[in-house]
Amino acid sequence: RERFDSLTLKFTTRGTYSNFSSFLVDLESSLRIVDLVSLGLASDSRDGAEPTYRYDITIRTYWLK
Repeated sequence: RERFDSLTLKFTTRGTYSNFSSFLVDLESSLRIVDLVSLGLASDSRDGAEPTYRYDITIRTYWLK
């Protein structure tokens, strides 16, 4: 019997690469264990100073039972 459980979350966000990179650093430094399961990237540029992207993200998080 497993001593832990997990939850898989899928979500989409949009933004610049620098903002997304900061998000990943925050996720990495979180106290909760999180695995990046999949990451999709597509151009979502709109007229602006910095190009934007759409990020399709799947993560899995764990906890003790």
